[in-house]
Amino acid sequence: MIEPILATDHGAATWVDTNHPHVKAAVIPTEKHVLVIPIWLGPNSQYCPDLSAVGKLKIRVPNVSEVAEPWLINPCDVVNLKTRGDARPVPGGTEVTIPEFDTTAIIVFTTDTANLLVDWQDSTRHTAGERCARWATTLAGVEFNKTLKLHESLQSVAPPVEGVTALFEESQKALKAAEKYLDGGQPNLAYREATRALRPLRILMHEHWKNATATLDSPSSSPYAVSVYSLPKHWELAAKLQSSRPAGTVLPHGTFDLSAAAPAQGAAIASLPGWVKTADTLDPVAPEAALVNAEGLADKEPPKSGAPNLGRHVLRLSMTPTRVKDSTGKPVAPPGALERAYVAVDSPPVSLTPGTLVRVSFWAKVPTPITAGVDGAIVYDDAGGEGLALRLTHQPTWKKYHLYRVVPGTGTIAVRFALTGLGTVYFDDVKIEPMVPSKVAGK
Repeated sequence: MIEPILATDHGAATWVDTNHPHVKAAVIPTEKHVLVIPIWLGPNSQYCPDLSAVGKLKIRVPNVSEVAEPWLINPCDVVNLKTRGDARPVPGGTEVTIPEFDTTAIIVFTTDTANLLVDWQDSTRHTAGERCARWATTLAGVEFNKTLKLHESLQSVAPPVEGVTALFEESQKALKAAEKYLDGGQPNLAYREATRALRPLRILMHEHWKNATATLDSPSSSPYAVSVYSLPKHWELAAKLQSSRPAGTVLPHGTFDLSAAAPAQGAAIASLPGWVKTADTLDPVAPEAALVNAEGLADKEPPKSGAPNLGRHVLRLSMTPTRVKDSTGKPVAPPGALERAYVAVDSPPVSLTPGTLVRVSFWAKVPTPITAGVDGAIVYDDAGGEGLALRLTHQPTWKKYHLYRVVPGTGTIAVRFALTGLGTVYFDDVKIEPMVPSKVAGK
């Protein structure tokens, strides 16, 4: 429906705030239209989104012609927000209100009602509307059954979730309404009800996910907590961990301590046998990794969770701009985004029996926010891979993190510490500890 708009020349998207902190709207201007796409960007949505719906979402769209009318479109319906009274002029633009926002939406400001509107109405009424509404209803039914099966599998192993019966009943009620509207030839209403049917299911799944991750340093600490559908395996892992204890680290030189003080610029990573530095950049930045003296890096006020025993040295990764002034001596702004720049330090691989459960732990500190890179500082092992990496952009005090992994079939496991943005991060006391059965009391 918006392909004709995106196929024309258009400006770069700009992001504007809405009246909800977790919803941002991308505004894409073209010669004849302005495309607005609000998106739910709530925390941890990449793992398990919560409700992700807002009643009366308000968006102030800048630089919109007063004669351009805002149309809210979906595969089954086209609504003029101005006619509904959900659009009003404001200084510098127009404020629109989406009566019932759910995860994402599309608004088009246009004066081309003779062509675009006719095509949209033809699509929703005669071409795709009924088909899309049926797909949405069918998919909502599949999601209902998947969520019910997941909930049943978690009942005996996971903490209870309140209001489960009411959530399933609310979802089922919306599903029946969607089917009724389909039979009555009202695909626009069927699509709306199919969308509503998913909301109680998201609430239920998010509550289960929150229970599973409540005690984890990060959702990626458990390989089975990054998706709600693998939570049964997560609780199996949790039960195994409860009956286990760490046997002591098998990783050499995880404290980064050297026999003598490091020079002011830091000692080379190669000073520690088996530890390796790699770096690359296409940007005007200097990626550095060094072993630096720990003096002065302790927290002034250690958090209640405890502080690390820093020893004599820590690992420091840093990325700094190399071009700070132009040819005339004027200051140059640092890069806004790095195209391809990173610095990484890899631990030596340790050999263990494939299938061994291990705990990878380390302390980390990011004194100031990392910029120009979405991932910031990342830590991952070669058992979980980069997909299960811990990502840090700001951690002003020392904090300990844990990753629980199973040694792969190669029989080796190593850890990578990397920085992909501008800033500095410190690491210390890295351990890889096999988990062994706890001693039974009295034996």
